[in-house]
Amino acid sequence: MRLKFRVQSSLFLALYVLSGLSGSAIAQENRSAVDETILASLEPADDPDEPLSGFYDTADLSLVITGGNSAATTFGLRNLAEYYWEKSSLRFDLGGLSTQSRSREDRIAVETGDGGFEVVEAERQKTAENYFANLRYDYSLSERWYTFAIGGWSRNRFAGYDDKWQGALGVGWIAIDTEKTKLDLDIAGTYTSESPVLGQKNDFGGIRLAYGFEQHIAESTIFFSNLVLDQNLQETEDLRADWFNALEISITDLVFLRTSFRVLWRNDPLFETLPLYDQSGNPVLDGNSDPVGVPSQLDPVDTYFLTSLGLKI
Repeated sequence: MRLKFRVQSSLFLALYVLSGLSGSAIAQENRSAVDETILASLEPADDPDEPLSGFYDTADLSLVITGGNSAATTFGLRNLAEYYWEKSSLRFDLGGLSTQSRSREDRIAVETGDGGFEVVEAERQKTAENYFANLRYDYSLSERWYTFAIGGWSRNRFAGYDDKWQGALGVGWIAIDTEKTKLDLDIAGTYTSESPVLGQKNDFGGIRLAYGFEQHIAESTIFFSNLVLDQNLQETEDLRADWFNALEISITDLVFLRTSFRVLWRNDPLFETLPLYDQSGNPVLDGNSDPVGVPSQLDPVDTYFLTSLGLKI
């Protein structure tokens, strides 16, 4: 989506609330969450009718710490660099997210030998790790039409893949472009090379459909909505969707509050390996006394709710 925004450096102090967990651990939600929703900060340009030109940069930091009966630390970093010419623009976006957590189930009682016991807590385990880098080039064909090319890499083991390379080449149409409302529609051909954590490398072509919507509800309130559909043309059951919605309220010229909801869906999810236990609850061992693991398909839907406080500096 090509919107006329002046991008400034921003430091995020996040109030991080996850909901709609599709797995048994918070990692199931964090695994795909980087993208794009935790760390974005946009400020309207001084003159919305004047095209952007020159270099703009956004550097964002997100830190969430919880303690007590359950403990978790989430750290996110993102940088978006943009350069605008008269009829084209180039964007380079990279970042990452890492989460370490520990719950009450990670605490055990160990006998001390004198009839008592000692509570031992396990070390925090990495439950989410997500990195990405994307490069996008847009070229205006007319006031309404533009073409674009995208190249990107990501890693998200908790979503089932070690590396994913994807390229896209397409065309977009600015359906609505008024002072308060903007709507972009685009279509692109894609090529993806994906290395799953479990299974063989997948290379396939696809088609991408997307929209980007922005509505200025009031002087200090903006609603955003974006949807990307990506269809695997080699395995037609592998349809993926990324739907993001956000409401941003400016508190002052420097501080704003953003509430967002995101749904990540994959019709044919990748697989993970689960340890196998017998009916007595004991791990099943193979002939070499090693634990036996079985493949299990990941959940198709990840949803989360995020409320964040942003500071522009």
